[in-house]
Amino acid sequence: MGCVKSKQPVGARARDLYTSALFRGRRAYVERTCDRWFVLSAAHGLLDPDQMIEPYDVALKDALPSARSEWAAEVLRSIDETVGDLGEHVFEVHAGSAYRDHGLVEGLRGRGAGVEIPTEGLNQGRQLAFYARANAVEPSSAEAADGPGAFLLSRAVPDPTTDERQAPGYAVDGLHALGPFEYRWPSGTVECFSRGWECTVRRGTRQLRVRHGIGARPCYGRDRVHTVTWVDGNPIVEGAETEDYPRTRALVSVLKRTDRKDARNLDEVPAGYRRFEIVRHRNEIVGPNARRGLAVKIREDDIEAWTVYALLRMTDRTTVSEGSTTSPRAAGPDSAADGGGCGDGEVDDGDDGGVGSYRRWPRAGQSGPATASRAAVVRALLDHGRTLAGLGSGNFTPDADADRFVQVDAFAFVVAVVCDEQVRFEKAWEAPLELRRRLGHWDLARIVSEPDRVREAFARRPALHRWVNKTAERVSAAARRVLHDYGGDAALIWSDTPTAATLRRRFEAFDGIGQKKSAMAVEILERGLGVPVSALDGSDVAVDIHVRRVFLRAGLAERDDVAHMIEIARALHPERPGELDNPAWDIGRQWCHATSPDCHRCPLESACPKLVDRAAGVRGA
Repeated sequence: MGCVKSKQPVGARARDLYTSALFRGRRAYVERTCDRWFVLSAAHGLLDPDQMIEPYDVALKDALPSARSEWAAEVLRSIDETVGDLGEHVFEVHAGSAYRDHGLVEGLRGRGAGVEIPTEGLNQGRQLAFYARANAVEPSSAEAADGPGAFLLSRAVPDPTTDERQAPGYAVDGLHALGPFEYRWPSGTVECFSRGWECTVRRGTRQLRVRHGIGARPCYGRDRVHTVTWVDGNPIVEGAETEDYPRTRALVSVLKRTDRKDARNLDEVPAGYRRFEIVRHRNEIVGPNARRGLAVKIREDDIEAWTVYALLRMTDRTTVSEGSTTSPRAAGPDSAADGGGCGDGEVDDGDDGGVGSYRRWPRAGQSGPATASRAAVVRALLDHGRTLAGLGSGNFTPDADADRFVQVDAFAFVVAVVCDEQVRFEKAWEAPLELRRRLGHWDLARIVSEPDRVREAFARRPALHRWVNKTAERVSAAARRVLHDYGGDAALIWSDTPTAATLRRRFEAFDGIGQKKSAMAVEILERGLGVPVSALDGSDVAVDIHVRRVFLRAGLAERDDVAHMIEIARALHPERPGELDNPAWDIGRQWCHATSPDCHRCPLESACPKLVDRAAGVRGA
């Protein structure tokens, strides 16, 4: 949270020092929705809310751009020290552009973190309105007496035709997971679901087949995780990703009265729904067409809760005959036509008499639309790769001297590869030149014989790497190997036109260089620096967090497994698997963010099935 001008006249904890309505709104919001929060102080950098500070009169908007960049770099260092591995976290930034736009957001994303800016583009008045609405508590008389609470469903599903306090009448059998599948709506629109579950619900001799699918689609102003729950093949309810989804994995579905109009207060909620967590839709969804009424909030994978919810909704719409063996056609999820759903009118509203159908995606190597879709994604990736190549070899860092050093000095290139782990790419490739400056030489024998000086150079603030000791030891070990195996000339690693597979093995012999770094090094040398490399069918993708997200969301990979993704790249582009690496990495950094991916601007937009949910669990480097 950004600091503000209005402050108490005496020292106080950071959480209490700032007194403006905007700060109070931000604080109430983050205390309710976030696991941990900090103050971004123009004078002090990153502040713990309980840290005592004195009033100050410093505004970041008045500082020069260079000073703002230095401030952002210091904040990032503090976050690294305080939080640890940022790839496991999603950060919300509640602050103005002076705090965000000089390296802070870029630095967080470069470390693998997800970043969300809930009030981006809103002026101060609209920000105040946003926080007022999000923090609002508007209980009706019924809510005051019987407030909403989360419902933890048992294995026996209550009969939705009876009061929830009575004995269960339905039971769930055979719950099992599903792989990716498609659903063709009666309108002809095909929606892709990255995963799902299916079960049988029994009541006496009657059986119902329930399926719950998780996918992604544009709704409420951006791409969101989207679910549909079917009963006997009929789509009954849908859910849309909430603003706090990265933390809660929850979706909301609009609550309807028995006449199918939005329920505005708990007095209007049909019997049976009080078992769920009931929320105000606009408090959970920020975007166009967000509803004024109530909604149920359910975790995406709480299959039993979605099952009960779908059965309740179906019972509200139609009476199911006790003796029938199949259910009558039920109306589908509420669409934009009647004010519910995802607000874009694509989903079936049950009025056209059509019947939808699902189809499982073929696996890798099988024919069918999924294979064709993968081929289209590969073509789009290669096209983007050619676009990147047309821009020239590119810059490793914003520093021209650092760029030049890793291009002309072979050992500097090796050091950059060693350093390229758990830090921004640019920071890793700036490290060799700064290390030479701090050491005052680039003598490999001294680097080997003076490990303490190398470690001190890495540790001097600002530290050259997150892992000071480990990386310093690896650099000394790299110098030792170059002296021993290559006569002190690191260029001999690649000067004999090796095959891609051979070159990868040579890099992997260095301490701290594994498959990911070696595959990256081969591609950079051949593609970016013009080093002759033969048999490029032996190249590989360097599977980092960005490539993993893109491969999963674009439907190239079926699971978050490095070996699987390497094999997929080899199968889809056997002539040069590594050629898929740079465009996938660039797309992951630029558009396919951990949260709120910018699908509409992405070069893969027309080919990608946008399986955003598939990458929900991607963490680490």
